[in-house]
This record gives sequence, C-alpha cells and structure tokens, in this order.
Amino acid sequence: MARPEKEIDWSLFEKLCELQCTQPEIASYLGISDDTLRSRAKKQYELEDYSDVYKKFSESGKCSLRRNQFVLSKKNAAMAIWLGKQWLGQKDQSKEAEQMLTTFTNLLQQLDNTSKDLVQAPAK
Repeated sequence: MARPEKEIDWSLFEKLCELQCTQPEIASYLGISDDTLRSRAKKQYELEDYSDVYKKFSESGKCSLRRNQFVLSKKNAAMAIWLGKQWLGQKDQSKEAEQMLTTFTNLLQQLDNTSKDLVQAPAK
C-alpha cells in the first residue's frame, strides 16, 4: 500500500507565492519535496507547468509591493526618486548637462544685457 498523499493548504501556497517565496522555500514550509510541489500544483490548478501556477499567484504580490512603494514615496524622498527613475525614465543631471545649463543661462544673461544697452544707447 502506498502512503496517503499529504494534504496541502492551497490558500497558504497562494499566499507564499504572493510573497515571492521560492519553490524550495514553499516546499519546505509545506513539508513536501520540490518534485511533489511541482506535480501537485500542476494537478490542482490544471496548468501546464509549475512556473505558470507560480506566475499566476505571484503577480498579485507584485501589485501589493507596488502599492506599498507608492505609499512610502509620499513620506520618503529617496523612494520617490527611485520610483521616478525606474518607472518614469527620470535621471540625475550629469555634470555635462549642468555645465550646458550654466552656459545657456550665461548666454541669456549676456543677451539680456546687450539688449538693455541697445535700448539705453542714445540715438545718433
């Protein structure tokens, strides 16, 4: 006689996936082998591969993490800057860009001074 299958708490499995736990971590927590976890998850969720099952449940964990990052960014400037760089394509100004901006500002100031001089010059 074969020994009876160990019961798996599938809602716990789903929560561990949401937390981005690795397959060995999940298997260890549930007290089963990696192979058993893979085969039983495929059977339980009727999907082709364990990675499909894992992806299905880990995505909602990413949503939760993103939500927490947004909340944290309201109080933490470093998090807001990081999110801006990652998702909005923002970046720190380079030294070269700062020099170009300074040069441009100086040129505008010179142009402004020149135009003032022309306006104030006596007509001949």
